[in-house]
Amino acid sequence: MNPAKPPSRFHVESGVPYFDSAEDGTPVRHRLSEFAPGLFLADNGQTLDLRGPSRRWRGLDLDPVTNGPLTWQWALLAVVVVVAAGWLVAGGAAVVRRRRAAGRPPTVGTPAGGRIGRRLTTVVAAVGALATLVTVAMIRVMPGLVDVGFLGRMAFPLPVRLAFHLPLAVALLAGGLGALLAAGVLRHWWTRRIRPRDATLAVALTALAAQLASWHLVAWGF
Repeated sequence: MNPAKPPSRFHVESGVPYFDSAEDGTPVRHRLSEFAPGLFLADNGQTLDLRGPSRRWRGLDLDPVTNGPLTWQWALLAVVVVVAAGWLVAGGAAVVRRRRAAGRPPTVGTPAGGRIGRRLTTVVAAVGALATLVTVAMIRVMPGLVDVGFLGRMAFPLPVRLAFHLPLAVALLAGGLGALLAAGVLRHWWTRRIRPRDATLAVALTALAAQLASWHLVAWGF
């Protein structure tokens, strides 16, 4: 359950089976004796059952781990980070341009409600980009999160438990940004088309949210 600790594992050395137990966070090596095919007795009297699809140690189910994201999943996270960082850079440059042109009269009239809608879209996109960068950084620091799933219900300090809810925030922001972009098209907030950087960010957030959900990291609870 601790993503920062090594997982339990079964291995064979010189023909002797061992089980490295780490359920309490401290690895302990147990020598095993096989008294039935796939059923082992440890030196502490506990049993390791590797028969069938459900593998158990001390009567507890064992889930396979990947020790972090797979190679293609790391690639996906890298692409998402590039998109999020690029949006923040482009958004900052756009803010500077708008401030420089603040005294000039607008060349195209903004539809009613369009200005508020565009500002709300910008805010949601900016928060989504920041949440993306922090979430991927958290996975980079603790890759084991993808194996243990959502930990927001565990007895961690409140700031840590809030951090474990970031994947949920990414999913909500992805949906909110997509809805705002669709509303902008229907209500003509943009005179020609959706800004490419917003659409690209919406796709990246959606892909990240889907991957986080597949790791069972998108959840709510305290």
